[in-house]
Amino acid sequence: HVHRLTDVDIIPILADENPASFSFHETHFAWGDLSATTAEIRALRQSALLSFGSCSFDEPRHDLQRQLH
Repeated sequence: HVHRLTDVDIIPILADENPASFSFHETHFAWGDLSATTAEIRALRQSALLSFGSCSFDEPRHDLQRQLH
C-alpha cells in the first residue's frame, strides 16, 4: 500500500519463505529494498488493512515444524 505495488510486484513477497529476506526494526519493517515505517503501518491498520489470516491453522504450523527439524 505504501509503495503502490501491483499484484505482480506483491507475488514474490508473499512467496518468499526465507526469513532473512524480512527485517523488523523498531522504526520500520522491510523486505529487500522496500520498507514501511511503523507510522505508515499504524495508519494503514486504521484505514485500509482490515484483516490478515490463513484459511488453514495446521498448514503454517506444520511448515514451521518441518523447518525446525
